Amino acid sequence: MAPQQVVQFVQAALECSVYLAPKAPGLTYDEVTEAGKRSGFQAGEIGDALRQVAVQQAPVLQVRDRLLPDHSTVTIMRIFAIRESPITEILRP
Repeated sequence: MAPQQVVQFVQAALECSVYLAPKAPGLTYDEVTEAGKRSGFQAGEIGDALRQVAVQQAPVLQVRDRLLPDHSTVTIMRIFAIRESPITEILRP
């Protein structure tokens, strides 16, 4: 596989973990490797891709063995977490 395809897969897997478990996001190395194997990637390819896309989670959430998307991706994802009222709520008399 092309290295960029593996990187895109790992990024998508880590991003999905944020959507699926927002209070406990991230995946362990073993979880990412297993997901990669099921998608046809080798463990070495996943390891190389992880160096490019993942950072260790800050100890603030007290889960140190989890990998998260890089900081710029998380920042962009937070933009979509802003609650907005529907226009009908705003225009209601």
